Parts: sequence; C-alpha cells; structure tokens
Amino acid sequence: MKIEIFPSEKQDFRFYGIMGEHFASLEHKKEFGGWQVYNKPDSIWFLIYEESNIAGFCAYFKKTGHYFLENFMILKQYRRKGYSSLLLCESLKHIKSKIKTLTNNPIQMKVFEKFDFIKCGSKGSYNIYERF
Repeated sequence: MKIEIFPSEKQDFRFYGIMGEHFASLEHKKEFGGWQVYNKPDSIWFLIYEESNIAGFCAYFKKTGHYFLENFMILKQYRRKGYSSLLLCESLKHIKSKIKTLTNNPIQMKVFEKFDFIKCGSKGSYNIYERF
C-alpha cells in the first residue's frame, strides 16, 4: 500500500493520466448519486495504491476558512481492506484546518466519525460533517 499526494502544482500530465478515467467514469458518477468526479484549482489529491494499481482517492478543495473533502472513493475491488481509513488518516496529517464534507454513504459516515468528524446538519439526503 502506498499513498501519493498531488497538490495543485503537481497535477500534471502524469496525474491526469492516472485520474482521467476516473473523471470520465459514468460508474463513479452513478455511485456518487449523479455527481461526476471533478477537480478544482488549489486542490490537494490523495491517491492510494495497492501494488501499482490505484485503489482509491480523495480531494480537498480550498474554501473560505476551511477545506472541503470531496471525491472520496475506494474502488469496488479494493473495498473491505481498511483503505478508506488509511487514506483518510494520511490525508488528515496534511490538512491542518477545518474540514467539511457531505455524504449519504453509511460506511463513509462511520469512517468520518472514527476520525472525529461531527455531524452538524443535512442538505437534502446528505449529512454534513465537520472536523476542526
């Protein structure tokens, strides 16, 4: 298992070569409830690998006064191996400010709560979580 970090200044041809299929994936869009995997300026991406294969990813986007955690996914064939906890744990070592996220995924909710995220509201069918 290896985790690679791509801050905005390192999101180059190699990064898009790895993530391009995920940005275009209709299967991911379906899993995310109709939301496409996307990127924004000033983002920080964390990719987790099993051997040389990408197993999952997440991104933090800068907002006013906090980061927003988005695109948090472990690919189906790599689930139930603890990778979501490993990915979140490693990314939290690098993000030293308030974090917000939305999810309606019960597994993600458990993982977020394990890492001291607090449910602070809802938006439609999504729960809002914060971590200070």
